[in-house]
Amino acid sequence: MPNSVAPTNAAADAADADRQPSRLAVGDTFLGKYEIRRVLGRGAMGVVYEAADRFIGRRVAIKTISFDAAASPAVMAERFAREARAAGRLMHRS
Repeated sequence: MPNSVAPTNAAADAADADRQPSRLAVGDTFLGKYEIRRVLGRGAMGVVYEAADRFIGRRVAIKTISFDAAASPAVMAERFAREARAAGRLMHRS
């Protein structure tokens, strides 16, 4: 896969907005700037992808959340907040 990726057009970006994040595939563009490279893991809350930020050439991780149709908005908001707090506790030397 090449390191440089051309910017998407408006039609492709609009299609990204309608896509279910949990169904991203290798090579897809997400939010108009991230190229999905591979699945890093799956869990009860969703899927984590390795992606490339096409504008600054940086490798990133994107976690998508699978929304449970049976869960209330309040339950989903609490799950999201719990995930955000856990991610905020992560430390890296660089």
